[in-house]
Amino acid sequence: MPPMVCVSEPFCIERRLTEITHAIRCLASMMEVTVAKRRRSWEWRVRQNGTLIMHGRERTRPAARYQGYRSLFMLLAIGRRSTAFRTSETFPTPDQSNSGASTSWSS
Repeated sequence: MPPMVCVSEPFCIERRLTEITHAIRCLASMMEVTVAKRRRSWEWRVRQNGTLIMHGRERTRPAARYQGYRSLFMLLAIGRRSTAFRTSETFPTPDQSNSGASTSWSS
């Protein structure tokens, strides 16, 4: 990879800060799958930074592992984001106008 040439120093610093911020957000939203033996069944859990997101039980360990990773994949596929990173542009507040659209379903 060729070295990056900066034309404008402030632009390069801003770009690096953006990259670092993105890396921190990625690390802050780490998800993990755990599988544990519980009596006669296996329990799988999907956690994000220690917070339980999804869980379930299966009869065999391979089935529990499969369902755990399947749930993780589904969460990643739908693009689930932490509430800390949601913006008002993505989720507008009720006081923002909706360009004159009616709030009811029927006209």
